Formats: sequence, structure tokens, C-alpha cells
Amino acid sequence: MGIYCRTRIINDVETTDAHYFIGSRRMGVHQYAEVLRDHWGIENNLHWQLDISFGEDRSRIQDRNAAANFALMRKLALGLLKRNPEKMSIARKRKKAALDPDFLAATLTAAAPAP
Repeated sequence: MGIYCRTRIINDVETTDAHYFIGSRRMGVHQYAEVLRDHWGIENNLHWQLDISFGEDRSRIQDRNAAANFALMRKLALGLLKRNPEKMSIARKRKKAALDPDFLAATLTAAAPAP
């Protein structure tokens, strides 16, 4: 079991939160810090994008297989949109792909590995 403190500064207001965790591995403080940072990096990058851009938490799909299939499709779509080199948000790329068939085709084909 462990504890780590996270400090955030928003609008010049600093807040510190204590978080507790249970770990099954024996490792040093620096190793645990790296593992926790990696975990939060995934949480902030992937899960946040899936929830905000694709509304994953609002999904009303109840069938387990359908939910798993849709989750996989959302992750695939997010990966394809992230690979597109245009400088715009994921939400804007998603909307542009829905409205512009050429942009959609470019997004889908840009992810294919070169022969």
C-alpha cells in the first residue's frame, strides 16, 4: 500500500491531493512514481479523449459484445484521427471526416503502412 501526493496549479491556485493505492510489487519510490505517471498519462490521453470526443461514458449499449465492439471501433477511430497530420482537435477532425469524403479517405489511407 502506498500514498502519493499530486499538486496542481490552476489560475494561480495551488491544490494538493493525497491518493492511496495498493501495489503488488516491491519497488522503490522512483519506480512507483514512474509507473503512476505512466498510468495517469494513459488515463488523461486515451480515456479522456474517448469520453470527451466520442462520448464513451454516455453510451447506452447494454449488450456486452456490442459494447466491446463499439469500444474497439472508437479506439481505432481515435488512433486514425491522431495520425492525421492536420493541426486541429480530434473533435474537429471527426466532424471534418463526417462532412468531407476526401478528408475521410486521406485519414483512412494515411494510417496504412508504406510498402
